[in-house]
Amino acid sequence: MTDSVRTALGLLGLGARARRLAIGVNATREALRRGVAEAVVLPSDASERARERLAPLAGHRAVTVLIGPDADALGRALGHPPVHGVAVLDRQLARGLKTYLAVEDRGEKDRK
Repeated sequence: MTDSVRTALGLLGLGARARRLAIGVNATREALRRGVAEAVVLPSDASERARERLAPLAGHRAVTVLIGPDADALGRALGHPPVHGVAVLDRQLARGLKTYLAVEDRGEKDRK
């Protein structure tokens, strides 16, 4: 695990303690629907079902999708079993995570 991923997991842990995350696919989906998600973190090994449920909705809402470590590591950092989706509810936390995690490439062209 790289230093940047460890830092991102630390930030996510702080976000969980501050209750600035929606943890789990259903909670993440609800945060996206309500328009309160600033970013979505998917594990690198996210299930196809989780991707199908979250990525299109995040794209529709213009919410950045970040790729984190595997679901087990993500769950451990948040004090949960394996987690397949996390909505970041805080703008500053989302901005910090973008520094440390890769943004999912959805095949879109760069807009300048």
